[in-house]
Amino acid sequence: MWTNWRRFSRQTLNWCPESPGVYYIRWLNKRGKPAPIGRILGTDPDGTLYIGMTGKGRASGLCNRLWTFWDKASGRQGAHSGAKRFLRNLSEHASIDDLEYCHRQVANRKEALRVEKECLRHYEKKWGELPPLNSAGVKE
Repeated sequence: MWTNWRRFSRQTLNWCPESPGVYYIRWLNKRGKPAPIGRILGTDPDGTLYIGMTGKGRASGLCNRLWTFWDKASGRQGAHSGAKRFLRNLSEHASIDDLEYCHRQVANRKEALRVEKECLRHYEKKWGELPPLNSAGVKE
């Protein structure tokens, strides 16, 4: 089951689990609603910027991965490829305060990989391309 959407903050990130899982990051407009994003096959009304996954534990669970995104997208240290693309391509138009995330816990890394692949395939089939901050295609 997916969580509700949450704004990035110390308070919300402190409630994230250290379990494996999959997460979405989306862009909000100035009214706090999802920002529509033009895609090849139409407009994504949900503002999806990134779909990712992570393993288990303090070094690689959902909590750590979302903190890493937040740190890097805020201009601090961090090694998150989606956050690097956010800084490079969108930081003139949006800040970390304009982003939200939701996540889904799963049993293990293998399941996280399966769910992420399923989510990326669905997005790519619907919109003709991956979310803007994702770089890798769906591996067969």
